[in-house]
Amino acid sequence: MSKITNGGKLLGLVVALFLSISCQKQDDQVVAPLSAIDTKEVSMKAMAPNESDFCGTPTVVMLTAGQYIDAGTVTVGNDADYLYVTYSSSNGYLISETHLYVGNLSGIPLNKKGNPQIGHFPYGETFSNPVSEITYQFNLSDFEDCFVIAAHAVVVKFDGDSIVDQQTAWGAGNQFNESGSWAMYFEYCKQECSDDPGTVFVQETAFAFGDEYATCFLEWGFNRWGWSNAVTEGDYNFEIWAAAGQCDTDKGTLVGTLFVSYHNGVAVVSYSMLNGFIMLENHLYVGMERLPLNNGSETVAPGQYPIVVDGISSTSTTYTVENLSGLIYIVAHAVVEWEEAGTPQM
Repeated sequence: MSKITNGGKLLGLVVALFLSISCQKQDDQVVAPLSAIDTKEVSMKAMAPNESDFCGTPTVVMLTAGQYIDAGTVTVGNDADYLYVTYSSSNGYLISETHLYVGNLSGIPLNKKGNPQIGHFPYGETFSNPVSEITYQFNLSDFEDCFVIAAHAVVVKFDGDSIVDQQTAWGAGNQFNESGSWAMYFEYCKQECSDDPGTVFVQETAFAFGDEYATCFLEWGFNRWGWSNAVTEGDYNFEIWAAAGQCDTDKGTLVGTLFVSYHNGVAVVSYSMLNGFIMLENHLYVGMERLPLNNGSETVAPGQYPIVVDGISSTSTTYTVENLSGLIYIVAHAVVEWEEAGTPQM
């Protein structure tokens, strides 16, 4: 396993491989998998690969801090020989620690309560100068066809030289222990490589934008983009925008329309995609508070919305919410997929 750094305050390439746990004294150590140490020399590259260098489609999950804060992404992909796991921070955060497990689910170090023991994860380090991106490289042959990644980090935010916020973060996925900590892991399957890349698809998060009815989450102090739309009884058509970071539609892609019909205390909400776009997930909140609540606190994390529908492949969906009155708020999220090559017909 080799470690690749790129971005933030960390310059150059730092790799530390140790043959004995007793040698683990440096803050910036990374421990190689035993298979790599025992069988062959570990390769190194000067920088993380471009997404176009991956075989198939990489997996990208949110680097979720403090259970709901968007602190960046964790990207996993492979080429013909290597697996790459890249932490990338955003929204003002930098990465000060990593703890990483890659392998079979049964091999993850857990305590008696079923929570992961990050101190026993085989890869990781502490950065005296926090970084914005860090990539770990593995021999692809060391892994089965499908396996899991548990990507933990500590992220910090600075004001000048002072840390003003510090959060623990995980690559979003499945929770280890529903009754324990909120630690998470996600699955990755090796992507096949071919000389003909075929059709390449893009997957992006998307939110409904009601123009004058919309308020960006950022305006309410949250660290992720998206909109809550306030309406009274009537009929509305809202644009659905994907990848509109910082609530800037100039950066995004228009992918569909949200139709809202709100009468006599009942709201009927319909997602409709433009040609060439497919919805893979829906997350919807309709209520009389400006945002959904999770354990009494406002949340903008789509997985915490009252309506969560995964595993779909659809161009249109409709949901009905009753027992409403007066001013209501609508937060409509989707994960949308489309072909990368060419422009879908609209």
